[in-house]
Amino acid sequence: MYGTMRFGWWFDEAAEQAMRKIQVPYPRVVLGVAIGVLYYFTDDRGQKKDDQGRKKGDA
Repeated sequence: MYGTMRFGWWFDEAAEQAMRKIQVPYPRVVLGVAIGVLYYFTDDRGQKKDDQGRKKGDA
């Protein structure tokens, strides 16, 4: 668990520094939006609801 947290911290810092280097305004906000979009598209609950709706409609 410690290794995962440490890797996440390192990746976050590296991503922020890279974004600052290419002069992206508000890199933390951009990273937050990117993570939000990632979670939105990989949400398992939405997939389960879609699968249940299809099963009920097929019957």
